[in-house]
Amino acid sequence: MTTEYVKTLLTTTTWLSLLSITTHAQEATEPLQALTVNARLWSETLIEIPDSTVAIQADAINDIDPIEQLLTKTSNITLEQSSVQTRTTIRGITGIDGGLQDPVGHFVNGVALPLGGNQLPALFDLHEISILKGPQGSLYGRNTEAGAIVLTTTDPSWTPSRWSTISASSLEGAQSHTPTYTIASGISGALINDTLAGNIAFRFNDEKGPYINQLDNSTQGGDVNQWSLSTGLTWVVNETTDITLKTIIDDNDQGRNRFRFSSGVNKTPRFNTNADTNGFDNDHIAIHSLQINHSFQQMELTAITGVTRYERDFLIDLDATPAALPATALTLDNNALSQEIRLTSTAHDNWRWLAGMYVYKEESDINFQISPQFMSTTRNTAIDQTGSALFGQVEYAITPRTSILFGSRVERIRQYATQDFSNNIATERYTARINKTEVLPMVNVSYRPSHNSTGYISYKKGYLPGGYNYNTAGNEETLTYKPEYSTQLELGWKQFAFNNRVQTQLALFRTSTRDKQIADLVPGGLQKITNAGKTTVYGVELSTDIAINRYLSSYFTLGFQRSKANSLTTTLFQNGGFVNADLSGNRLPLAAKRTYAAGIHYKKPQGLLGRLAVRGSSDYYFDSQNTLKQPSYVIIDAEIGYQLGTGELLLWAKNLTDKAILSRAVNTPNGVVVEDTAARTIGIQFKTRW
Repeated sequence: MTTEYVKTLLTTTTWLSLLSITTHAQEATEPLQALTVNARLWSETLIEIPDSTVAIQADAINDIDPIEQLLTKTSNITLEQSSVQTRTTIRGITGIDGGLQDPVGHFVNGVALPLGGNQLPALFDLHEISILKGPQGSLYGRNTEAGAIVLTTTDPSWTPSRWSTISASSLEGAQSHTPTYTIASGISGALINDTLAGNIAFRFNDEKGPYINQLDNSTQGGDVNQWSLSTGLTWVVNETTDITLKTIIDDNDQGRNRFRFSSGVNKTPRFNTNADTNGFDNDHIAIHSLQINHSFQQMELTAITGVTRYERDFLIDLDATPAALPATALTLDNNALSQEIRLTSTAHDNWRWLAGMYVYKEESDINFQISPQFMSTTRNTAIDQTGSALFGQVEYAITPRTSILFGSRVERIRQYATQDFSNNIATERYTARINKTEVLPMVNVSYRPSHNSTGYISYKKGYLPGGYNYNTAGNEETLTYKPEYSTQLELGWKQFAFNNRVQTQLALFRTSTRDKQIADLVPGGLQKITNAGKTTVYGVELSTDIAINRYLSSYFTLGFQRSKANSLTTTLFQNGGFVNADLSGNRLPLAAKRTYAAGIHYKKPQGLLGRLAVRGSSDYYFDSQNTLKQPSYVIIDAEIGYQLGTGELLLWAKNLTDKAILSRAVNTPNGVVVEDTAARTIGIQFKTRW
């Protein structure tokens, strides 16, 4: 699909939407209800938030793929969903490949996920999903250097409600067509009138992936067998106090044979692997959130206790060939306990404020076995981590139209790790301690010339903590690495028009990163994480949501960014030896210069419904050396269905043109190893509520 076609489609969608607003003016006289979110930890509408924030709430959330839907409503974002990891790159900032920490914070029901996107459960039964762009350290702390993804599951309802969904689909891959089945159901209602309400929902997914192993014709490399449970319980203690307990449990067993060579003597076609081991990848996730809300005369107390558990066990043929080399294996056990308490003012004259504290304790036990250079190596790593923070923000109205907000967080992290290293010839134990205190300020000035427009300028600081090299260290020196830091300057404008039916956001930004965490090779098949990089990303983002009438809506997003490694040196293995490489001037990994999306959605309470969505990206690199490239692509998704009574029947398709896309690519001495993704999928879904 040509660039000219995409431009034409975007332009046509925009003009048709604007034309429809005019022709449906009589149906669109009533203003849309303002969307209220809690992105800044206090309740406000999107037009009031002087920041780049995207939010989707329950009625508009797509059951098929909520995260993908969210990403199409914004720009300058790349998502990797591979068998190695789930990570999101926002405005060119991404973490170490295969690392434990993520520069994009992930929060579920107010609880931080220590391992980021890798720890996300299946997303269903959602009330709201939001993306906050740029450093979010002042409110959310560590691991929000690039931004934050905030998810909230459905609260228990006080009136009885039930829903069920059945979906069947077919993926087109190496096996031509492979089936996927998903069922989900939920129930909610009052248990004790006006005092106690509860809900429970479950989801089961059985997927036969698009992969086939040429060595033994096995089709299990991409299998997914996943079940999820989401529960909630709300107790109204009295008029000023309520308590909500939410639990998510997710168990995912899947195949782990998805790598193939795209070059060299071992090259195979798309979705065709050729390995001597049929690996597996089993994950167990538990997220518990206990939230207490208590209202005083002019302020509100919120206390959130979080308990998370994440277990992962995988076996993989890392060489991706029929060669009889030992497989790579990992077992990981992570447990975390956190407590947040904050006070928020409820009286809003010329100023409002928020103040809080946060403490946590986290433990990780990791066993990693790999066989580089025909030598089996085992690393057992135990990491104990504790942290505490004080944070707050104050917003003051200088004039009726101009406000200034100051926020800051003081965060203290203490980490201690022990690693037992062993191979065929040696055994060694070494330890390392990391103690660090960070101050993360932000300042924001906003100007509201009218109730439906906001301009702002902001400065933020965020960071990604230092950590431990669990999978490629060999001594105390290579075990640890230091934090990296980002600062961002952003200028933005929001304009809501036609009774909130046309909502436009424009932002210009510049992000600088220092002490960038970079992986360096060292002799002995080891890898050292160093803080040797400085980078800059600047760009512009535009998004528009258009509610044409009560039933028809459209949107488009457009993003441009330029990413650059100002200074970046690393060590590479070339021509049988280690060489120093200066990568200054290169583009950053997973940072496309252009991203865009457009869509239109039609749905009436009864009758036909449909959706057409187009999203695309210019090319981007997978590596800092800028040698492994994902070509530019355009993806088309579509839905058509019928609403009858409380039931909805939907025929849907993802990647309708079957565009070839990679989730990851890695250079090896024997060629380039890749993992294919985004197989064309066509499905049918039936959903009912009663």
